[in-house]
Amino acid sequence: MSSLRMVVADDGREGALVDMLKDHTGRPLALVSSPRPRPGGLRRGVWVSHAPLRQLIPRQGQVVLRATSAPDWTPEAVDAEAVLALLSPSADADELFFVAALLGLELPASMAAEVNARVQAWKAEQPPIRRGTRLAG
Repeated sequence: MSSLRMVVADDGREGALVDMLKDHTGRPLALVSSPRPRPGGLRRGVWVSHAPLRQLIPRQGQVVLRATSAPDWTPEAVDAEAVLALLSPSADADELFFVAALLGLELPASMAAEVNARVQAWKAEQPPIRRGTRLAG
């Protein structure tokens, strides 16, 4: 059984990561995908990487998704396998919000309408699932 992980897309302003995680206690372990070097001022339990988001998602267990562009967005933990099934190899924060919406997580108010419209358009493009079809997993 794996422990809970927090995966953060550092897509906000410079310094937003430190502001968002200033009270982070190291539980859960925070894995950050960032184009910038690790900033000073982060507590233990925060690992900053240039790796794509998908590479930071654990293969099993629960994961909490966060983004520095929406620091007040604190969705509930979701199944890591479900996130991996939906996240593309080159996913960015926009796709993180899209996947969160597909999984039924509440979105930040500032982007809910836009992301939900993208979700509806995506669902309309998907072929219908025929009765008796086995889903992957």
